[in-house]
Amino acid sequence: DVHWLIAPDLHMLAVANSDHSQHCHRKQEENDVINQTRAQLDYYFSEENLRRDKFLLARTGPAGTGFVAIHEFQNFNRLKTIVASTMSIAEAVLAAAAVSDLIETSSDGLCIRRQQPMEEITDLQSESLVKGQIPNIYWCAVDMSELRSQPSFLPLPPPELLQIEGPETWHWVRQDDPLWDELHWGVLSTRHLQAILGFRELKCLGFLRLPKHHACRQASFQAYQDLQSAAEAGTWYPWKARARAEAINSARRSSWSAQQFGMKKKAKKIQKSHRLHDIGQVRCYWGSVQEAAALKSLLDVSPPLGSLEEIGLAMLDPARLDDKGRLARRWQRQPAKLALPMLMGASPDAMLRLPSGELAAVEVKNVCPFFQLDACLAIRDQVKLPTRLPHWQVKGPAESLPLMYVPQVQWEMYVTDTKQNYFVSASACQGTSIFVVQRDDHYVQLMLRFISDFYSQFVLQCQPPHPDFFWGRPDYMEFLELTKRICDSTPLLRKIFRERSQPLEEAFLDSRP
Repeated sequence: DVHWLIAPDLHMLAVANSDHSQHCHRKQEENDVINQTRAQLDYYFSEENLRRDKFLLARTGPAGTGFVAIHEFQNFNRLKTIVASTMSIAEAVLAAAAVSDLIETSSDGLCIRRQQPMEEITDLQSESLVKGQIPNIYWCAVDMSELRSQPSFLPLPPPELLQIEGPETWHWVRQDDPLWDELHWGVLSTRHLQAILGFRELKCLGFLRLPKHHACRQASFQAYQDLQSAAEAGTWYPWKARARAEAINSARRSSWSAQQFGMKKKAKKIQKSHRLHDIGQVRCYWGSVQEAAALKSLLDVSPPLGSLEEIGLAMLDPARLDDKGRLARRWQRQPAKLALPMLMGASPDAMLRLPSGELAAVEVKNVCPFFQLDACLAIRDQVKLPTRLPHWQVKGPAESLPLMYVPQVQWEMYVTDTKQNYFVSASACQGTSIFVVQRDDHYVQLMLRFISDFYSQFVLQCQPPHPDFFWGRPDYMEFLELTKRICDSTPLLRKIFRERSQPLEEAFLDSRP
């Protein structure tokens, strides 16, 4: 009887030991695969291999720090052999990157990259320098008609095909349409934010450690002047909920887009009508002319981030201010009623339709590649990193979210009622950085408070703002600190590189090496 009782227990113990042994064996196999994959990836991203690996180098850029999509490794034969049937290549690459000292994973878990830039790449003409007097601001530019013809870009039809009746329909107006400038009369938009929030004042710039050349007393006065007509514009353009117009415009957009899709269009030649010499004018025009090229590069990201949708001037629905119209200050018992302009809007460069169906705002900032050198202007080709060149000659994309643009991206998210903003910093020679900024509702509330104070204390009282007008207020110092925290907490999502469509010599209309 004793043996009869013990035997089943021994059998169960033997089965348990067998299962444990098999589990340990599988775990050991997985660990071996991960370690072998890590070693192989470390080799792929080593300087020795990366210098001569044209496939990877085209994706990482000259410094070797650009992100490579994990799905790109699916056809690597060596990885297929290592992984076999133990796990998928994507799982192995992701696990290997987590234990590697050389490579790291993107914040969305879809890409990997080398952590540190390579010291030297000899097979790229990194020292190429071209000088000239007349920069070609259309160098490598993409015309809007080409962008609108992309399958992953949903364009806006011409305004004459739509019902444009009031502020709530202005988001249907193309940003390159002649009607565009007229829509901004009396409207508080992102072009006013830096001035209204004191970001062009010396004390604020010093606190945020931003260059003093951003200081401009005229900026706040210009915003003050523009908003003098806000009350009249609000009366002239009353807000009405026009659901019928929205439905009609949506239907016409779908119909028009369907007609355009697949039509053979002759490539539109970009008119090179601007012959600029002043570097300030060059930078200003470059940012707007190159916007379509930056958006097109966003569509070429692999794996795709989603599809882009064209947008005009998005206006803030006054009904959404009902829950924000009264904001309590910490030292007040009763909430303070905000005095705000009747017309407030934002114009993101596009909207990104994510795979989940959710919309996100997109803001593009192009880094002008031209700089002053000796008695002329110059442009430098891909620069080896790290480099001893001064930063104003490298002209690379932002490595972190720029402080100056935090209010703009937060305002765009608030007006468009979205939760994310894809901030794109694009350099024609050094690649493109993509950051995903999350909306901070407390930050938005503080912005509304300062907008209200600027409007009520200066505009409505016809008193031009004095220097450093918000400096020293506890809530303003909190606002500036929060600006820095948002920058610090926003990671780099991707860094991508695009092939240039024109040689470096064509960057000037009168180039000379």
